[in-house]
Amino acid sequence: MMAASPTAIWPAAGRPIDDKPFDPRRPRVTLAATRYALVGRLGRGAGSDVYLARRDERLTERVILYALRNRSNEDLLRRTFNLLTELAASGAQGADHFTRLLPQPVALGPVTAADRSARLGAAYRVPDGFHHSIEDLRGVYPTGVAPEHGVWLGKRVLELLGWLHRAGWVHGAVAPEHAMVHPRDHGVILVGWSASRPLARAESLRVRARALRPFYPEAEWAGAAMSPRADLVMLARTLAYAMGAAAGSVAMPEAVPAPLAGFIREAESGRFSDALLMKEQLDAVARTCFGPPRFHKLNMPGWR
Repeated sequence: MMAASPTAIWPAAGRPIDDKPFDPRRPRVTLAATRYALVGRLGRGAGSDVYLARRDERLTERVILYALRNRSNEDLLRRTFNLLTELAASGAQGADHFTRLLPQPVALGPVTAADRSARLGAAYRVPDGFHHSIEDLRGVYPTGVAPEHGVWLGKRVLELLGWLHRAGWVHGAVAPEHAMVHPRDHGVILVGWSASRPLARAESLRVRARALRPFYPEAEWAGAAMSPRADLVMLARTLAYAMGAAAGSVAMPEAVPAPLAGFIREAESGRFSDALLMKEQLDAVARTCFGPPRFHKLNMPGWR
């Protein structure tokens, strides 16, 4: 399998506000007979490179483009694309809203670069503005974001997980690099759906990305079937990490109010199996710590 040279074809990440429509300097690739301009690299997953791209036509749209690095992962990429196609067709209550927060499948097939090299890839449509992960937040805020930001990050993910679990699915990989954040609109979406499965199938993890090991509960990493409870334990560890804890730890900085820190510890212990109940409890704890809800601006590079 030929792969494009990262230096010759795939560009480094650029600031979203600096992207110029139809910029001739942008590298172009073709997927499913559609040409895309690569805006920048968003990340490097366990088996693929992830890019922000846009359809290179007058009527354009932005997509997230996954390009495999290893042919052995082709089945996984196809399975994830088919899984998200099935989720997008969900008729569960709330699907009209929440399916818009999922990566929406656009195309699957060989991604061909200008030098004719190709590797299997997939493109997904995502809501605009979700360019930063919680992992990126820690890069900008090494000691953690303010606890008030930790609260709204948690609420948004819990709303999505509440719908997902009631629709009969688990995510299976709730971790900092899979939670994409919209700083201005206080939104969060989840990516990294390769470990997802229907609740009706009691399956252990098919994918174990070692970089995410600190965020998995011990039992599930060892082979127990993923469950809504496991998703929520992973979220607790992810929120603790966002607010300054070490990866996999819930020992947070002193700046985090005691009631909020205690809530995160309880969630990490496996207390919750219902995402919406956990959100109600988080709402109550946030009122105790910070009073009525207020908007707290989160500054990130690339946003004005």
